[in-house]
This record gives sequence, C-alpha cells and structure tokens, in this order.
Amino acid sequence: MEQTMNETVAVSFHGCELLARKTDTGYLVALKPICRNIGIEYSGQVQRLKRQPWATVGIIPTVGADGRDRDMFAIDRKTLTMWLATIDTNRVKDPSAHDLIVMYQKECAEALDEYFAYGAVVRAAPGDSDDLLIARALLAAKRKIEERDRQLAEQRPKVEFADSITASPDSVLIAALAHDLEQYGIRMGRNRLFTWLRDNGYLYKSGMLRNEPKQKYVENGWFQVQTGSYTDKEGIAHATRTTRLTGKGRAALTRILAAAD
Repeated sequence: MEQTMNETVAVSFHGCELLARKTDTGYLVALKPICRNIGIEYSGQVQRLKRQPWATVGIIPTVGADGRDRDMFAIDRKTLTMWLATIDTNRVKDPSAHDLIVMYQKECAEALDEYFAYGAVVRAAPGDSDDLLIARALLAAKRKIEERDRQLAEQRPKVEFADSITASPDSVLIAALAHDLEQYGIRMGRNRLFTWLRDNGYLYKSGMLRNEPKQKYVENGWFQVQTGSYTDKEGIAHATRTTRLTGKGRAALTRILAAAD
C-alpha cells in the first residue's frame, strides 16, 4: 500500500517493526517504542540525542492505546542508524535485542571501514547474487549523482552571476555588491557587508585605514583604492580614498558569501 504524506505507519527494520511517519524530507521514527523494545531508558536517550550534532530530531503525532492523540519524540533514518551504532550494549536488558544490536554494530563497523578504505559500500546478504550487488551499487551511484545535480542546480544562479562579474573590467563600490547580492538571495546591506569584510580580515577595522583593503587583497586584484579630492565651503582641499571592488574580487566574495549563506 502506498503511504501518503504525514501518515503514521509501521515499517520493518532488521526484523522489527518501527512506528514511522513520512514527511516531505523523509521518515521520522518514534524513539520511545524502540527504547521500550530493547529495554533501555527512554528519557536519557532523548537528552543524549538532543546534544548530538549529527542527530536530526522532531515530533510526530500518534494515537495511543486509549485512542487519545499523543506527540512522540522522533528521529530520522540517518540518526536512527547512527544512534543504534553508538548504543552502550551493556545497558540493553533484553538478551535477543542485545544480540541484534551487537550484530548491527558489527555490520556498521565493517561498512565504515569499507567506506573509508575503498570509498564505497554495497550491502551484501548471504545468497545475494553478483547481479543484485551490482544493481545496488548502480542505484547508490544514481542517487549520489541526483543529489549532486540537485545541489549544482541550486548553486547555478550564484555561480553564473559570479562568472559574469569576473569578466567585468569595471570596479564597483562595495554598496553596489551588496545590492547585487540581494538579487541572488543573499540578504546583506551595505553596512552589514562592510562589517563582514572587516570582521573577516579583508578591510582594516580601525585607524586612518579603516574600511580600506589590506595590501594582500589589493595585490591579488580583489580591491582597488580610488584617490581623489574635494574642496569644502571654506576653500580647504581634502584628499579622499574610496575602496572599490574589481570584477575578480566581486566574483570571489560572491562565492564565499554564497557558501556561507
């Protein structure tokens, strides 16, 4: 039966049934039933997962045995596999669950070793034919290519913009770059851009050289300093120095800011 979006269902995982809910980004699996089945304390695992940088957590609505709606703490598939691989098996009370997790963790260790040693892993079970293993490898490669193509498609407008300004022989004021960036979804006004350039070491922060580019970025062709002068109403002449970005600098900073956005 095809599962509809946001429908809670039971799915099979290593011979066990897990309570899961399909979302627009994949599956979320309820954690409490898993902890209950393998005999480990639930609340401690919730706090542990909330502290992990690799964990993706969420809430899914379920219906309890009494027919009342319940919100359950849930984790996505990647978090589930990583969490199971890091469980302290000495805390698992059920002997059959203990043996299952130990077997799973050994499989994870082998998979990680193959990945880092050979750059790829294809899951093989007893009795799998060579044709089946090749099919799995091709499917994994196809998914990786599709993911790379999706990322490239998202980045293409920014990359094309950066490439186009590289070819420009004209230098621009930094305010102009802030305006251009907004057209490509990078929300950064003139003042924030100046602050970012100072904080990241491209411009001097203080003194007579404040907001002027550091010498190494002038030498590599990212910035120019335009000199000029003006006479005030008292007839006194003043020298001016204005920081400008070259096409090369605009392209480089666009890529850096797009990656950080």
